[in-house]
Amino acid sequence: MIGDLYVEAKDLQHEESSDPILDVFFQLSYFCCPNIILNEKIQKDIQRYVYCEDTKTQPYPGSYGDVPAKWMSIHFILRNAINLSNNEYRKKYQKKMETKMKNKNKI
Repeated sequence: MIGDLYVEAKDLQHEESSDPILDVFFQLSYFCCPNIILNEKIQKDIQRYVYCEDTKTQPYPGSYGDVPAKWMSIHFILRNAINLSNNEYRKKYQKKMETKMKNKNKI
């Protein structure tokens, strides 16, 4: 059964995706409930990251050297994941607009 789900997930996988994080994300719902993966600490890290980006504030007081190394790792992981998500959204929107223009030109 899991093997069948894996094959089905691979068929639905984005052809242009070569990023393992996105690959796992797209296939996650075939293997478990996403609520198992999400936890409160990760959600708070994401909230802190988004708040700091939106308000252009530092996550911790002090200079660059005072920021915990763990937060730096979290920051780069979240930034990469958000950028990948934005790129996927942009590609979908661009493809949708190209299809819309093609259909409009047919009329």
